[in-house]
Amino acid sequence: MKPAARRRLLLLVALALVAAAAAVILRLPPPGQTAVAPAPLACVGARSCGECHAEETRRWRGSHHDLAMQEATPPAEAPPSGARS
Repeated sequence: MKPAARRRLLLLVALALVAAAAAVILRLPPPGQTAVAPAPLACVGARSCGECHAEETRRWRGSHHDLAMQEATPPAEAPPSGARS
């Protein structure tokens, strides 16, 4: 085989290997992510948090943050016009 033909063949093989490696890398999930989605998050409730954070739960009870966790009722959804928060 002539040197020029050998170089072309070597270049073609190298390009094929680079293309194969790129295809494999592009199919992998990004770093830090898994192929399987994590379970959806859900609120565990104040009782669960209060087991370890009793003082914080005591101060939280009755606060605006506590009241914000209540289910909305029709009067709470639309404050009277001109009402201020």
